[in-house]
Amino acid sequence: MKKSTKLPETSVRYNNVRIDDISTEKFPDMVEIIKAPARLKSLIGKKFVTLNKAKIMIDVTIFDKKLKIGTSQDEKDLREFNHLKDLHEHVSYTI
Repeated sequence: MKKSTKLPETSVRYNNVRIDDISTEKFPDMVEIIKAPARLKSLIGKKFVTLNKAKIMIDVTIFDKKLKIGTSQDEKDLREFNHLKDLHEHVSYTI
């Protein structure tokens, strides 16, 4: 059974990212990303004016990573499709 760890009152978890409240007098809603999975390690230590802005940045970063991974997979699929298309054209001309 997993141990349940209780987050401090000033912490929030969003998409497996821990966001802490670091409010100041000038920015009462300021937050900072404290912990994140390896795929989002570039966000650790970043500060945002509001919690909503932090969540948006997390979502954008996740989407960007998925898009980059998907693009490379789509390129492989496209190359394979073009190869099959060329093979099909070659076979249809020889018949």
